[in-house]
Amino acid sequence: MSLRWLFPQANPDVIRFTVTPTASAKTVTLENLTAPCNCFIDWGDGERSAQIVSATSISHDYADTTPRQITIHGVLGGFWNSTVSSAGKTLVTSVDEINSRSLVSLAHTFRGCTALATLPATLDAPNIVDFSYAFYQCRSVTSALPALWLSHPNAAHAGCFTDCFKSLYGQYGTDRRREDYPLHRICDEEEAAAADFYD
Repeated sequence: MSLRWLFPQANPDVIRFTVTPTASAKTVTLENLTAPCNCFIDWGDGERSAQIVSATSISHDYADTTPRQITIHGVLGGFWNSTVSSAGKTLVTSVDEINSRSLVSLAHTFRGCTALATLPATLDAPNIVDFSYAFYQCRSVTSALPALWLSHPNAAHAGCFTDCFKSLYGQYGTDRRREDYPLHRICDEEEAAAADFYD
């Protein structure tokens, strides 16, 4: 009889977010998928992409206005890492899970997702090196920042947090009390390491 060592397998990388198509906007385009790439996308309506092994862009059309959870399974360095407003970004209503060792950038990823309201309780992506403008103009967010933003190994890199959530303060004016907004308690913790959240 032979013996085999069984080692625990690492959790596969996964990113999940929900979109709610509208009567006039039913297309989601994931642009700027960046290396490393070895993933596929479950569009949440019974359709999934082919395996993606190189930097590219990919689109999907929904048939109705039912909310759908998009899941990126596998290795991906980043997506939507551009100032360009890609089709479908305004349809994002929640970020449900980010659990990825391959994700290295959230720069501009959810920028302009004006309907985004909910964030996950935790964010497990220890190799991210750039959070710049990650949630810029996300004016509908009501939940606090994910807990692991505080303990992220790159939290001390000021560039990672440049203007993240900036407009969540800016829309009320710089004279509004920080205590009046639910993100203040976590943003205050980052202020020593991050660039100014106000203009």
